Amino acid sequence: MNLASVSEVRSLLPKHNGKSPDTTTIRRWITRGVNGVRLNATRVGKLWFTSPEWIEEFQRRCTEAALNPQQVVKRCSPKEHQKRMKLAREVLLNRWGIDLENETKTEKAASPESDSRGNRRSARV
Repeated sequence: MNLASVSEVRSLLPKHNGKSPDTTTIRRWITRGVNGVRLNATRVGKLWFTSPEWIEEFQRRCTEAALNPQQVVKRCSPKEHQKRMKLAREVLLNRWGIDLENETKTEKAASPESDSRGNRRSARV
């Protein structure tokens, strides 16, 4: 496998409006990706290196992701992440009696109406 620096790889990529993608764009494909697909690369010191094979694979996977968007797992924004984490903590506390902030189980989990996992027991006749 022949590795090439990000600046060398620019010439291997299709041009858009007569220009090759900027090196910043290629670094973004490596670090953040596009629609959940990242360009494979290896880092040596400050420089990123990739290969023509990895470029072809990246283009193929980007095309697949664009044609099948339901299969792509997108990252959420930091604000959305915080919202989801808060909801998850509430579920753990209210349903299972687990308080992650204090790393203890609350009385709810040990109450006679619930089992050891915090599930409510039904009244048996």
